[in-house]
Amino acid sequence: MIENFWKRFDIWIIVPVFLLFSLGLLVLQSSAADSFFPLSDIVLKHCVFFAIGCAVLVLFAACDYDALGRLATPIALVNIFLLIFVFFAGHSAKGAQRWIAMGGFTFQPSEPAKLIVVLALAKILASVDKIDRPTIVSVVFTVFIPWFLIFIQPDLGTSLVIVFAAFVMLYFVGIKPWILLSVLLTASSLSPFLLRDYQKDRLLVFINPELDVSGAGWNIAQSKIAVGSGGLFGKGLFQGTQTQLDFVPEHSTDFIFSVIGEELGFIGCVLVLLLYVFLLYRCAFIIKSSKDKFGFLTGVGVFCLLGFHVFVNIGMVLGVMPVVGVPLTFISSGGSALISNMAAIGILESIYSRRERLFIK
Repeated sequence: MIENFWKRFDIWIIVPVFLLFSLGLLVLQSSAADSFFPLSDIVLKHCVFFAIGCAVLVLFAACDYDALGRLATPIALVNIFLLIFVFFAGHSAKGAQRWIAMGGFTFQPSEPAKLIVVLALAKILASVDKIDRPTIVSVVFTVFIPWFLIFIQPDLGTSLVIVFAAFVMLYFVGIKPWILLSVLLTASSLSPFLLRDYQKDRLLVFINPELDVSGAGWNIAQSKIAVGSGGLFGKGLFQGTQTQLDFVPEHSTDFIFSVIGEELGFIGCVLVLLLYVFLLYRCAFIIKSSKDKFGFLTGVGVFCLLGFHVFVNIGMVLGVMPVVGVPLTFISSGGSALISNMAAIGILESIYSRRERLFIK
């Protein structure tokens, strides 16, 4: 059985993951130091988290995704408890309270929450033949509670990821687009009353980049300068002035793509984009191969999580999307995000290896 499992393991979705991680190590080292050695603390931690993530990937791949679906509700309740716990005993940084300190590391419950919401929502939608009132109530509570707890941390980026994945999954079960659009427009109309002042400023700067270049628009302005200055081949690792002189803020997390653009140039950016395109292509291939509704919807949700992060992160670095604070998948530093993404890949592997249900449960 184990031998058959490994034969049915999709190696092609693993290849871009490892290549993106490897490229991320180079860029992270360049963003945190001025030479390849000694390795920076951020790189060492990233390697530790990746090793943990690999173990999580194999574990989730070996588990039947149906079993994960059956456990989705209790896991979701535990995660909601952790999201509430953050407000009472969480670690604050940069105006947000999102982390739980554990020894020398911090854990961000909102990262696994995205995947947990996808699993719980997929289980609800796959277990019904039509969307009736009780189902709508279950869907609302499954999505709204974690969304609200994450939104008020505040974490606009993660809350938007959850909404996007949920809307796409609902679309695939037959909810009419005009209904989803109406809900979205209604929620958007409330944004002036829900967003913090700095979040409003970011949206205004996105509309008019010249509005506050030295304040709310600083991140976008400096990241665009960094990417544009890289040219075709880049300035070389450890040679990016915008990065090395700390003109670009958060250059190891949200704005790491600006480091790629400045130091590896257009060629490096294209390479990263091609790896992401191939990764999402393999995700779509696995979704198409799934023979059951739960596996299909879970795959769609995972595709949305990965795709949203890539599209929005690169978009905000280039100034074509507002700054909402989402990391670049498998490249940005951040243990909770990396392990959660590896778990997502593991679930896709579980779906793929059981696409014909040849395994004995």
